[in-house]
Amino acid sequence: MRIAVSYFDKLDWWPNKNFKGICDSLFHIPCNATVTRYTPEELLHTKDYDAVFLLRGGDAISDEHIRHYKKHGILIAIWHDDVFRWKTRMFACHSKTLMKWFEVADILFIVWVECFLKFKQYDKFKNKVVWLPWSAFDSIIDTDIAWLSRKDRILLSGSVGKCYPLRKSIAEYSVTDSGKGLLDSLKHYGYRCHSQDKMLTGQAYYDCLKTYKGAVATSGIKPGNFHRAKYMEVSACGCVPFLEYTPDIHFLGFVDGINCILIDKHNFRQKFALINSDRAIVIANNARELVRTRHLHSHRARTIISTITNKLELR
Repeated sequence: MRIAVSYFDKLDWWPNKNFKGICDSLFHIPCNATVTRYTPEELLHTKDYDAVFLLRGGDAISDEHIRHYKKHGILIAIWHDDVFRWKTRMFACHSKTLMKWFEVADILFIVWVECFLKFKQYDKFKNKVVWLPWSAFDSIIDTDIAWLSRKDRILLSGSVGKCYPLRKSIAEYSVTDSGKGLLDSLKHYGYRCHSQDKMLTGQAYYDCLKTYKGAVATSGIKPGNFHRAKYMEVSACGCVPFLEYTPDIHFLGFVDGINCILIDKHNFRQKFALINSDRAIVIANNARELVRTRHLHSHRARTIISTITNKLELR
């Protein structure tokens, strides 16, 4: 069995390096399939693959690509995260383009599957859906900084716009007299910023996280109130994860007081004080172990490849 993975320019400059990390992991999983990298242009000029994996559609799902895949009986597997409109704050069914992608796909790997299934417009696709939560780079787990060498502080990062009310409240608290004594906040330059000099992303971001004992990860407003990549990243980096509750958090294995500390707008100030407790290092180690055993990119890559190969075998 031959699986083509579409690579496109955006993978290199997207601030969220997990997109590229998931794709890269597909080439390092022992399996009974041949996994090969193709550019969108190359995919049109060969039929020497049985399935194609498209992350966020990429540039390899034009009408011409779709006709090529269908003509040669190529299985289409699409990975997607956002299934509603963040930009316009309109939480309705996404664009006609996305609906077309979902129509032609044979497999849909969806990050927020509960969110996806809330939309009646997506009901007809539910038999194609495989839940693939966010994950973290395997390499993050391989290195660590000793607990006593870390700052007795908590790091806040990410956009603080109106879609993230708890994160915004914490950012406002971080500049108060009491907040300054405990919190550091990373400036967010926007999702369209491609300057590596301005952004702290990828390995540089993980190295920064590993210097802190705690870090905050929050969700967004409904219906986007599900886990984010940061839930896995801060945990993988050995921080105490101060997490906002989400409907899928328990399915991911996070348990308050065991491997995370759940926070909300009413209690985050009180909960942040736990960073200096004896329990903090235990929670941090448990969180890291959860990611090590369940939420690395290699785990997601295995699911992607096994799902695709199983589907091909049934054809």
